[in-house]
Amino acid sequence: MHVALVMEADEQGHRAFFLQALRDLDLVDSVVVVDESGGTFAEAQATLGPKLRGTHHELSDELASAAPDLAIVSLIAANAPPAVRQCLESGCHVMVEKPACTHPDQFAALVELAEARDRHLIVPLARRLSPWVQDARRIFASGALGRAYALRGAVLADQTRIWPAHGQRDWTFKRSLAGGGHLVWLGIHWIDLMTFITESPVVEVQAMTDVVGGAPIDVEDLALVNLRFANGAYGSLVSGYLLDKPYQLDLSLWGSNGWLRFGASDRHLLEWHSTSPDPGGVPDRRIAYSGPDFANYTPWIARTLRACLGEPPPITGAEALAALRVVHAAYESAESGRTVRL
Repeated sequence: MHVALVMEADEQGHRAFFLQALRDLDLVDSVVVVDESGGTFAEAQATLGPKLRGTHHELSDELASAAPDLAIVSLIAANAPPAVRQCLESGCHVMVEKPACTHPDQFAALVELAEARDRHLIVPLARRLSPWVQDARRIFASGALGRAYALRGAVLADQTRIWPAHGQRDWTFKRSLAGGGHLVWLGIHWIDLMTFITESPVVEVQAMTDVVGGAPIDVEDLALVNLRFANGAYGSLVSGYLLDKPYQLDLSLWGSNGWLRFGASDRHLLEWHSTSPDPGGVPDRRIAYSGPDFANYTPWIARTLRACLGEPPPITGAEALAALRVVHAAYESAESGRTVRL
């Protein structure tokens, strides 16, 4: 498959992971890199080696000279929507780095275009592929926990990102470029996971946000979010830069017939209890996972490439849009002091 990778030097979030995945996946035959400044060309050459078949300063040059099977757009959020639109209009499937926009209405227009062109529009909310998430979704879908009552999640990262040694904060701490702070960059994963595991959308949002660490930034370093789901369950999320090193991650779900939790005391365990035990009569079970639970983008890009060949995508544009709308509803609630209904 032929992939166009659209990048810029100031967007470093997951660029190295994307390059490594394209290098390592046998599904990828060739890659062309598009970067207006050319600042990422040397890095691309060093990582991709012979798979790098060309570089362009203008996206239109690549789209005119070839028909990529997939365009991966890894740009600052404020710069992404025009590039995504250009790729979709040329007939490409698109994967775009989160948050992909500074307001969900921008992304909604792209979802509409992708659906009209029968193209995939994929945002790498790659936690969906974490083994514990897949197991939690399976357990809940089996009915072992009954009806969902409540969910509680926490996704906490390090304050050192806000106070880098070189003194230059990246674009994710500027509202005009990112649309928000921790919640739209990291907390969005947990919002997506809550809806993914329970297969129920969020219908109401209450939130408070602030800069508790005192940094001179205009986006939040902490968000406290309350949620109500369409299935009647309630949820809460703590999303913030609160640590000296990353990460603390956990999620719990309580239902009418039991509960599950992942990450308690920073252990990589999925534990669950059911009042309807398995045929062996075991009410309490656990699964241990080796290694830290960091998102691995190689499997995600592999799934994205297979979606271009006809398999189901790991996430739809509509599902990514729903997560973005919840995040921005939280910002609206925090600003207004009111509950926001979706």
